[in-house]
Amino acid sequence: MRKLIFIFFFLICSSAQATTFINVPANVQRSLSRYTVPLPPQINFEYGSCPTTPFLSSCTTYTPGTKVFDHIYLVPYQFALDDLHHEVGHLFDMAYMNARSRALFFAMDHRTPTKWYIRHTDVPVVSESERFADIYRFCSYQDNNVMVSHYKSQDDFNVNISHAALPRFRAFMRAVAAGVYGPPDYQSFSS
Repeated sequence: MRKLIFIFFFLICSSAQATTFINVPANVQRSLSRYTVPLPPQINFEYGSCPTTPFLSSCTTYTPGTKVFDHIYLVPYQFALDDLHHEVGHLFDMAYMNARSRALFFAMDHRTPTKWYIRHTDVPVVSESERFADIYRFCSYQDNNVMVSHYKSQDDFNVNISHAALPRFRAFMRAVAAGVYGPPDYQSFSS
């Protein structure tokens, strides 16, 4: 019985969902296709400054005129590929996460629950959604055999995670995308 439960859980967590790419350049699609964690259901890509926070080199937002949180803006010549991976983490959060999965993330990350979203003003803001997006970014890399013990974000969020913890977080993200922890709650960044 235990083996059957494990096999069932594995099949649910490994089920792939197709991602719709809109305006995503071929080289970016190739990078995204190598992810070791599930992608959000839709990624709409645009080179340009963020409409709500033009001082950032990258951001995610609703597609103009809709309530679909799927749009990534990247400022040409100012963003790094890591910025893209981080922003995809925000799209994953909005597409799949809910209060239960966020609470589990806090527990896995050994952190006390705090406010998940904080609206950006004119300075970088540390929020749990930013931490999650960085951990998603680290988990998206294929390099399971890297010779480092920790990943550390290059931005102001100072996320430091053990390489040994990545498989656990990857399994968690696969389970979240498969709906193991319930349907998404589509929280807005203003909450």
